[in-house]
Amino acid sequence: MVSALKDKGQENPPPRIQLDPTPTNTERKTGRFCHSNFTKLLDNFGVSQKFLHQDPEKWKDLPEFAEASKTFQNIKVVNDFAERGVALMQEYNALLTKNEEQHQFLLQVIEEHRKRSPFATNASLMSTETGQQ
Repeated sequence: MVSALKDKGQENPPPRIQLDPTPTNTERKTGRFCHSNFTKLLDNFGVSQKFLHQDPEKWKDLPEFAEASKTFQNIKVVNDFAERGVALMQEYNALLTKNEEQHQFLLQVIEEHRKRSPFATNASLMSTETGQQ
C-alpha cells in the first residue's frame, strides 16, 4: 500500500471512489486503491507524512501516525446535499402555510399528482403546453 502512494493519481479525482462491480475487485489488495492523491489529503489536513516512510508494522508506535489517526477519526462526515434539501424543504414548508391541516392536504395533492404523472419533468410539461411532443 505504501509503495502505491508513489503512483500518480488523477488531477481531479471523482468525489467518490469508482469501483468496477466485477468479481475481480474482491481479489484486489487495499494498496491498489492508494496513490499520490492520498498525500494531498494529508497535506490538506496538515498531517505529517513522515510515518509513510516507515515500516507499516511500526506505525502504531509513531507520534505522526497517532496524530493522523486522531485527525481522521474526528472528522465529521456530512451529507451536504441531504442537509441542504431538508433545510430547503423546511423553509419552503414554512412559507406555504401555517395551517397544519392545509399543509397535510397540500402534501397529499402533491403525492397524488406524482402518482398520476411519474415521469413529469419541466421539459415534458413545457412541450405539452406548446403542443409539441
